[in-house]
Amino acid sequence: MGRGTAIIGVAIALAAGAAAAGASGPIVIGETLQVGFSFGVSPSKLPRTKPRPVRVSVSGHYGTDDGSHVPALREMQLELDRHFFLDAKGVPVCGGGTRDVRGPVLEGCEDAVVGRGTVEAEVAYPEQPLTAVAGTLTVYNRGRKPGGFDLGGWAYFPAPVTGGLSIPIQVRRIAAGRYRWRVRLEAPKLAGGYGSITSFSARIRKQIVSATCPDGKLQVSAASTFADGAERTSTAVRPCAVAEAHPRQ
Repeated sequence: MGRGTAIIGVAIALAAGAAAAGASGPIVIGETLQVGFSFGVSPSKLPRTKPRPVRVSVSGHYGTDDGSHVPALREMQLELDRHFFLDAKGVPVCGGGTRDVRGPVLEGCEDAVVGRGTVEAEVAYPEQPLTAVAGTLTVYNRGRKPGGFDLGGWAYFPAPVTGGLSIPIQVRRIAAGRYRWRVRLEAPKLAGGYGSITSFSARIRKQIVSATCPDGKLQVSAASTFADGAERTSTAVRPCAVAEAHPRQ
């Protein structure tokens, strides 16, 4: 794998923590750094007490006021509302699969796919123009673990730079007030610190996520830490409605 391929691959990997369709949260601006985050749930009409399977998507962007290079992401953490319920039980497990850098899906793990996503990044070597790159992400079930389960991402990059990279993702249960689940990733350096994520999106399928709507809203918090020491947190709230109960026949 060439240097450019590895750079793009790691960028896609970082977007996977996202482990998950889209109400916009606030844009947080600090100095020149801008951070935007949104999420969504489908369907939006949910039972009050009995969890219903849902599709969850998250997306975000990083930018600067003056168009300068975005600082490199070092860690991203999502905390999901306590009215979400996550469980990979019953979903086939991808034990590794065949990593073919020419293919967007791991061979042997097709049945373990639980989500897909995209990511964009930029690479800024000294005295060279910014280079924008984009790719796709496939997310697989890696099996249950104490306190939650693991996911795995396979990042694939089509021409002109073709390659792939495997990325671990942790999903763990927490007890933190409004939040029940934490999706966490640690971002390695991209191209010696010259590569940065500029946007991401990921959608997690109904196989592992369900939700209720007891109080009319669902909430997700996103925290990002950057190489220059900056920390940004944004919270998005998505309204939901209680689905009408069907009368008994």
